[in-house]
Amino acid sequence: MTSNLPSFAPVPSGAEGPAIPEHGYLRQEIGDGLHLVTDGVYQMMFLVTDDGVIAVDAPPALGRSILPAVAEVTSRPVTHVVHSHHHFDHIGAASIYPRDAQ
Repeated sequence: MTSNLPSFAPVPSGAEGPAIPEHGYLRQEIGDGLHLVTDGVYQMMFLVTDDGVIAVDAPPALGRSILPAVAEVTSRPVTHVVHSHHHFDHIGAASIYPRDAQ
């Protein structure tokens, strides 16, 4: 029995996510100094404060993009790092952060 139906349902346009610029990541301010960084699959966030930057997670897929994304909005250093949990896809690029970051 042959079917003319596609083997999958089309992805709704609202589920496609944002367009990723040619340089490989999108940085978007969520609000009040909080920024999202994504490559369309993985994401992390950082908060710019008066004392420095608080980074949340360090996915290895974003490792080369995190510090350039931070530099787009501030010259302040990363002073604190929050790991949401210990899995490699969340902390695999943690070595990019300054050794003295808490």
